[in-house]
Amino acid sequence: MVAKWIKILGLIQIGVVGVSFLLNILLSFFIGNAPRHQWSAECYYTDALFFGIECQNFFGYSIVEVFLNLPLYQLISIFFFYTSIQSFLITLALWTFPVLFAVLEILDSRETNA
Repeated sequence: MVAKWIKILGLIQIGVVGVSFLLNILLSFFIGNAPRHQWSAECYYTDALFFGIECQNFFGYSIVEVFLNLPLYQLISIFFFYTSIQSFLITLALWTFPVLFAVLEILDSRETNA
């Protein structure tokens, strides 16, 4: 029963990251690399240290920014998990269910093949 819920949560997390990645690709055709005005409500690409999307001046912009940058967070969290306890916990939260999903799928496929 627990394995079923882990698989469901893993699929949900993989799906959310996948949708976010596809939205990043789609948005790359419509948004620019810098804000048009300091007061404009928009999202734009930035490449300060890591390539990502920044949003500003609209309700819920921080949630949209986190969602759009989720694939980036998923990728770079592996490299910085040892820098602080907060980074470690974020990495653990981002990678626990997808890794457990993969392990359970491998174990299930071995049981069906045996």
